[in-house]
Amino acid sequence: MELTSTEHVLLARAALASGNPDALDALVHAAFSGYPPLRDGARAILLAEARSRGITLDAPDDAPAAPADYAVLRAAFAAVRGRGETPRVNDAPRWLALAAAMRERWTSPATARAATAPATSDREDA
Repeated sequence: MELTSTEHVLLARAALASGNPDALDALVHAAFSGYPPLRDGARAILLAEARSRGITLDAPDDAPAAPADYAVLRAAFAAVRGRGETPRVNDAPRWLALAAAMRERWTSPATARAATAPATSDREDA
């Protein structure tokens, strides 16, 4: 399914609401589009659909991303599904991480966690 017009984006929205995973993938593809009405419309639909499913995410709104990041995020959500863990999504834009969460049937709120370096100390305890 390729979305080439705003009407297609609206049709994909209806298909997404009915649970069509191909519509979700098509909206993600459109969200990478350079054409602002398609890109912005697809991103808004992804955010609204995640909100309606109760999936929340504390992540940047407009971090840079590449289409390959979608597959990586999907794998991260799939790997922890059912284990009560949250994958690290701190570098992904909110709309992309939420799309991956929906595609992998994530049901818990997902919260981006900042990557932290191990604490180091300049002093040594003797």
